[in-house]
Amino acid sequence: MSSLQQRKREATAEYLVQAALQGLLEYGLDVTVDQIASLAGVSRRTVFNHFDSRDELLSAAALQGQAEFLRSVPDHPGDGDWRGWLTELCRSVHGTNASSGRALRELLVQEDLPGPIAAAMKKVNRNRRVHYTAIANSLWQAMGHASTAPKAFRGTVIAHLSPFFTMAVTRDAGADHALAAALAENAIVAAAGTTAPRGSTDAR
Repeated sequence: MSSLQQRKREATAEYLVQAALQGLLEYGLDVTVDQIASLAGVSRRTVFNHFDSRDELLSAAALQGQAEFLRSVPDHPGDGDWRGWLTELCRSVHGTNASSGRALRELLVQEDLPGPIAAAMKKVNRNRRVHYTAIANSLWQAMGHASTAPKAFRGTVIAHLSPFFTMAVTRDAGADHALAAALAENAIVAAAGTTAPRGSTDAR
């Protein structure tokens, strides 16, 4: 295979992954190969020329969706305004979690996921914890601390940015993602105060 053919093949595969991601958002885990092919404007045969199975394609879509999500999470601007960053961060994360709808719920809570999809979700969950741990450390240091964030603060950040928190507020409490963002921000700010060194005021 020539380098041009290889690039075309890779481009087609990437396009199919994007179509599969769109299909997940529209139909959840019930999305079919035919629906994905229709969204991509290709034949069913083309899908199977690039992926061995529907589950392999959906696994790639789940990982791609998370990669796009993590790229969209706002970085700390470095201007010292940690509270403004935290507000933007919570709104962005919970807004995206809520807009992912059925696909995210099914991928997170369904226990009998097919093998390839289950393996992909293990990576997704691990990547999320790593990324949110880094955010907790950046936030803690932006508050004026020299050390990495204490375990309790890291746990609060990870839990309150979690899609499970979004689902709890939007589904169980019947509210919207804006309330999830506000509650998450308040909890993280409160945790900063309770986990700050004795006598310190720079985390408030």
